[in-house]
Parts: sequence; structure tokens; C-alpha cells
Amino acid sequence: MSAAGAPVTDAGEHVLRLSRQMHEAARDGAWARLAALHEQREPALRALCEGRLLAPDRLRAVLEAVLEADRETVALVMAAREDAQAALRQLAAGRRAVGAYHESRAGA
Repeated sequence: MSAAGAPVTDAGEHVLRLSRQMHEAARDGAWARLAALHEQREPALRALCEGRLLAPDRLRAVLEAVLEADRETVALVMAAREDAQAALRQLAAGRRAVGAYHESRAGA
């Protein structure tokens, strides 16, 4: 059974489902869930690649789909990171403004 409760047809499908769930978590901004899914996927992906669990053609197709999902997930993570950096810059600018205000009031 997969984490979603549906039967997993093969190890490749399990890795694909985890990759899709990771993408959904990133889209939802559920960063802790994304990290937990990544931790689940790593050993499954390693076993898939090292264990000869799939025919070479199927393995290639699964890995290409995983890479595509990961590219999309990384794009979402990078956008969220940029948003967080912008928010931190605004916060820092606000703190500097408040500090300047208090300094000017103290000198008056």
C-alpha cells in the first residue's frame, strides 16, 4: 500500500506517487510534509535504482517522470524561498525605520 492507501503496483509506482505527493506539498506550501515525503522517497528511490526491481525501460520511464516532478517541485520551492527572502528584507527595512525613528525622537 502507498501512503495514500491505494495499492502500489510496483516499486516504480511507489516512487512516482511519493514524487507527486512531494509536488503537491510544495504547491500547498506544506514544507514539513515535503521534507517528510523526501525522507520516505530517498530509500525507495535508492532501492529502485540499485535493486534491479524494474525492467530497464520501465526504470528509465520512472526516473524521467521523477525528474520532471522534481523540476516542478524545485521551481515551487525556489519561488517560496524568494518570497521569504523578500519578506525578510521588508522586515529588516521596517526595523531600520523604527530604529531611526526612535533615534530621532531620543535626540529631539
